[in-house]
Amino acid sequence: MFNFSFQLVAFVKYRHTSVIKEPIFSVLPKLKMGKAIFEIKTFCKESGIEIKLDVEKSQKKFNNDNDKFLQVAQFKKGADRVVLKITGEITTKGVAVNEFTNNGKKSLSYSIGIRLEDSMETLLDSKIAEYLAALFPDFEFTTPIRDEILYVKLKPSQDKKSFGIVSNIKLDPKKIGDAPIEAGSAITVFCELNCYVNFRDEKAGAIFNVTEIEFDV
Repeated sequence: MFNFSFQLVAFVKYRHTSVIKEPIFSVLPKLKMGKAIFEIKTFCKESGIEIKLDVEKSQKKFNNDNDKFLQVAQFKKGADRVVLKITGEITTKGVAVNEFTNNGKKSLSYSIGIRLEDSMETLLDSKIAEYLAALFPDFEFTTPIRDEILYVKLKPSQDKKSFGIVSNIKLDPKKIGDAPIEAGSAITVFCELNCYVNFRDEKAGAIFNVTEIEFDV
């Protein structure tokens, strides 16, 4: 049973931002070892991709300890992690910054809205839901796609001086307005595709771990 609700779920790893002067695509073989790269059309047609999660073991953990309600799993093709190459047009005014409160503490979130090429958002959404439904047919599924726009989240490093991504321009969380990013410009994003499963709330959804971005500047 599918019940889609719209929720932004995206995380990034903590790594220092690297600025590269040469085109990002020229260094991909070095960066992408152990990862299977798919464009959205290819991903949706590919066979042999699976979510690496022991559902029975995870359910037992939750049954024995309700605090262990959240599990994160990788999409894999054989031994390789699945990476999506996403191309489109930026819809936000640069990197969008929003303030939120978590346990009484104010924090900032950073995200970029992307309108996908060839209206791929519906195809991507339905394919990810298909994988999740095979494991959790009665769960509610969430998606980072809202109003036909994919929102990817950038998380600052611990020192708040960079984001955990490789980029062809400098991105400083404290000086995000200085980044030469404009709405309507082209963007290419590489995301490791994961998913989360919340056994307590019976929800599951996609996680787009942004690793690399190339801006058209």
